[in-house]
Amino acid sequence: MTIQTELRLQLRQQPEVAASLDASLQDLQERLYSALSDLIVDEAFAFRIIDFDLSPEDSISLVWTIDDVLAVRPDLTAEQARVALRQLKRTHDATIGVNWDVIAIVVEGLFGDPPDA
Repeated sequence: MTIQTELRLQLRQQPEVAASLDASLQDLQERLYSALSDLIVDEAFAFRIIDFDLSPEDSISLVWTIDDVLAVRPDLTAEQARVALRQLKRTHDATIGVNWDVIAIVVEGLFGDPPDA
């Protein structure tokens, strides 16, 4: 039995401790995400949502890259696409998510209409 499995079994027997630890973990995740929010662009300049969850099977991550932004607006530079990704991260609406239309709207708000429009 792994340590993680053993801890999970113990926490199931002590729900008040589990709830307290979960609240503390969520607070830590929020504070870390807030502190790192402007640095969450990796070497490939991909937009990443950092998930500090200890059980990967309980979460998902979606990735949008500058290539996606450039597919919507090929007239932009790589740096402008990075700016758009950061803006998408800061302002996305979880009820809508990030999609091609949202990318187009954010890019237009930042850089105006495409040159051929």
